[in-house]
Amino acid sequence: MSWRALTRLVSRSPPSVPLCTRALSQFRHHQIIHDLGEQCNDGTFFLVNKLAQNHAQPQEIHKILAINQISRIDYEKWLPAATAPSFRHALTRLSEAGVVLKPQSESSALAQRVNGRPVQPPTWLVFHLLQNKVPEPNDMQGLLELVFYHQYAVPPSLRPCLFVLAAYSLVQHGAVAPLRRIVRSFLDSDDAPSEPLFNLLLRTLSQAPQSPELSLLVVTLMQMMRTLEYQVSSETFNDLLRPDFVAIEIAGEVEKDMKNQGVSPTMEQLESLLRLRARKGHSSPALKYLKTIRSQLPGSSNGEGEVSSDVENASTSEIDVHRLTQTVAFYRSSYRNLTKVQSRVPSLAKTETRIGTPRPAPPPTESFLYSLPQPHNHHHAISEWTSTLYVASRDKTVSSATLYDLFEGGIESEFRSDIPTFSYIVAVKGFLRKWDTNRAAEVWKMARERSRFRLNAVSVGIGVAALTLHNEAHEAFRLMEVAFSDSLVKKDKEGLVEVRDSRRMRRPHSTQTKTGVNLHAINQFMISLHRIGRPDVVFEMWENLGVLYRLNPDSYTFNALLKTARFAKKYSSGSIRGTLAELGFSRFLGPTSPASHSSTDGISEDEDTLKTQRKKAAERIAKLLDPTDNETRRIDGLWHNQSAPKVALHIARSMFLHNWPELQHIPPPVYPLRHHPSSPAFSPVSDLFHSLLDHRLRTREMSSEDIAVEKLSKEIMDESMYTYIMPTDVTFRSYIDLLGTEMQHATIPLVLAWMKYLNIRPSSTTLATALVYWAEGEDFGEEEGEEVGE
Repeated sequence: MSWRALTRLVSRSPPSVPLCTRALSQFRHHQIIHDLGEQCNDGTFFLVNKLAQNHAQPQEIHKILAINQISRIDYEKWLPAATAPSFRHALTRLSEAGVVLKPQSESSALAQRVNGRPVQPPTWLVFHLLQNKVPEPNDMQGLLELVFYHQYAVPPSLRPCLFVLAAYSLVQHGAVAPLRRIVRSFLDSDDAPSEPLFNLLLRTLSQAPQSPELSLLVVTLMQMMRTLEYQVSSETFNDLLRPDFVAIEIAGEVEKDMKNQGVSPTMEQLESLLRLRARKGHSSPALKYLKTIRSQLPGSSNGEGEVSSDVENASTSEIDVHRLTQTVAFYRSSYRNLTKVQSRVPSLAKTETRIGTPRPAPPPTESFLYSLPQPHNHHHAISEWTSTLYVASRDKTVSSATLYDLFEGGIESEFRSDIPTFSYIVAVKGFLRKWDTNRAAEVWKMARERSRFRLNAVSVGIGVAALTLHNEAHEAFRLMEVAFSDSLVKKDKEGLVEVRDSRRMRRPHSTQTKTGVNLHAINQFMISLHRIGRPDVVFEMWENLGVLYRLNPDSYTFNALLKTARFAKKYSSGSIRGTLAELGFSRFLGPTSPASHSSTDGISEDEDTLKTQRKKAAERIAKLLDPTDNETRRIDGLWHNQSAPKVALHIARSMFLHNWPELQHIPPPVYPLRHHPSSPAFSPVSDLFHSLLDHRLRTREMSSEDIAVEKLSKEIMDESMYTYIMPTDVTFRSYIDLLGTEMQHATIPLVLAWMKYLNIRPSSTTLATALVYWAEGEDFGEEEGEEVGE
């Protein structure tokens, strides 16, 4: 049952206006900032708003300075930072004024609160930078350092406002990982945040792309509001129930708050809840919302205000009938439904069974699916043929050859040149799903020859996967370069002026640029390279994401890197170079090319320098993928002459501890009796002694190899990239696989403890993986505290 089927019974011809899309528009920016200034009710915002005006008169500035008791000397001291052209330039001028920003941890933040800092920027300047100097995606690290550097210098009444502004900037660019620290600091403010500030923070969080982490934060804030007996505003309900943000956990909290506050949901809110419940398969709540919607329509209820009998007796079958009557030919043509019809109506078994051939409706049976009315004057449209392709591509009983016959029949006989781009994408994805890379590449090349075929973010990702899995990775990389170049030309023609409608929202900044190559295409390329055994190109792509496409990696990109690093062990263990690297003799393997930052932070702002960097990076990757160059195809599984798993492990650990510094204070739930499964066994008394003392007293000195790996990982991955990676269960499972590959079994319980702290529930596969690796080091565990798999 889908929400389209449910909402069709509403009998409204035009769809209702969507609540709002996923991004913060310029209108929403001013609205949130205006509401924040009103709620904080502090003169600081008058000065900040005046500084945002390009033609503010000096006498107006001086008047506001006098009202807020800010000296002109102090104002002029910090004016260079306030008038900096960008957020990054402002941080540079702050450092010139003596403000030294360092990565904040829990201990350093506490020390700052007790001892103070020698140089602190004024609060009005910090608010001005967060509000008016909109940070770029590569400025998130500097933003966090500034916020946590200044959090205890800001007046207590303004501290919650500081965290709302910080959350706003992070959400603008899709940096979800640091939001947990921001929300926790917001809740830990000395002065309890007011009800409007809670609502503003919820509305700000609702503009980010949906993720389990965001759902957890929103649920925590809403539960805290109920504890404080705060009311959720109607605007907040609207934002939380946006179709592309609402999750089942958030919907449950919204329903509780609406019931407690006695709020009747609007038609748009009911439709959003209806879509969510129907999509999740919750039939009873969905039908309840459907009845409520029908009861609010004119003429849908009797004189006593009760729902009419036809709605009261509605069932899932009747709901699906209303949807299926509009796509009858598609469902009669699908392979699976045809098989069911033939099993129940034997007389149809002798008819033509070719997929895509329209058939008359079978005789009425007790099932609603086989009693559909036959459409009159029906013509097999492209949309129905595409729907048939979609069903056949996802049906495991349909072979690749049958799918190709269906596709070829529509291409040659019925539609020819009228086929849209989406139909080709469905076909290529179907062949990839059935692991027929030959036909996938053939259909993709056929599509590229069509004049109507358009390159967009989705089609580029599908094409890249099809070509790479067909061992044409050089053509896939060339495709991404063509798409990126075309998007730049289109951008130059359109100009830099962006017209915004205040009533609608533009797409989110996220970590993607508005080009023909987005993270979806990058992830498809890296995963496909991993499958065909090219870890060297995966590592090169990781290092040059920012240089090539101005992108920062997400969790899917990071997962692909971890899996590829583990796979690279297969090559390094079987080569002389790999063996030397494992033994710590990397320095004897010859010079390596300098590592490149994959984030956009290390990119020069000079246009000519940027073009030079990009050209060199593209040439390196093209040379690696050149099928005629046999020299570049010698894969040793190393990453700049270092062990790839060790480099990836150091990057992963740095990411976890950077985004959540408190993880370094979490003790492992169990400790090993031996630090390596090949270590000799002790006597029972020695085992007890070492289990109680040795793991606490021993400090492992870093070898020269470890120092080289740490240096390389810092060169490869800049800290500004960490904020865009929100780990998932798959991320931790890949991390555990790497630990097992490197025989670091003792760290696995600590990783599970990190998952518990981050509220990431491990799947059965992850737990099984952890237990298998833990069992390899027998005699390994003595419990301390809670169980590992709790």
